[in-house]
Amino acid sequence: MKNFQRIVIAFGICLLLIMNGFALAAEVPICTQTAYQRYPDIYGDKIVWEDMRSGNYDIYLYNLSTSTETAVCTQTTNQENPAIYGDKIVWQDLRSGNSDIYMYDLTTSTETPICTQSSSQTNPAIYGNIVVWQDARNGNNDIYMYNLSTSTETAVCTNSADQTSPDIYGDNIVWQDARNVIPLLNPNNNDIL
Repeated sequence: MKNFQRIVIAFGICLLLIMNGFALAAEVPICTQTAYQRYPDIYGDKIVWEDMRSGNYDIYLYNLSTSTETAVCTQTTNQENPAIYGDKIVWQDLRSGNSDIYMYDLTTSTETPICTQSSSQTNPAIYGNIVVWQDARNGNNDIYMYNLSTSTETAVCTNSADQTSPDIYGDNIVWQDARNVIPLLNPNNNDIL
């Protein structure tokens, strides 16, 4: 679902207005800065993306109802891979030297660290009050979640193989899992690739 929602354009973020099912009504440029903007996500009338106009990736928001753009997080290191649900934006943030998960609440104008383990946390997704991400604290990538209502972190899947690219909808969390990967053989010498 997340990949369907993301439209990557090298020099701008555009919105396709869709009416009457899938009949295209108009294409509207949202951000046309002369730097890379990528990985947009949308919820309701709000669009978020990572933007390199300052020389590193920062998180920006565009509100379709008010036609206003807002910088959400502009630390001197990269903030990447944003996701939005309601008034909450999550992203991976390199300010501590490794990727951590942060959240910004548009209602309270408050930024909150969600997970700042010493290993990398990446690829966040959010639905309702649940944030999910992939986490390398156990030596491989696992899936973790954080409940914003209870301030509780939970390991979702910690198999010894890599679990990556989580997404969430309702009470369901999905991810890519390498535990049942079939090795590819080199046809020239039967070595595992």
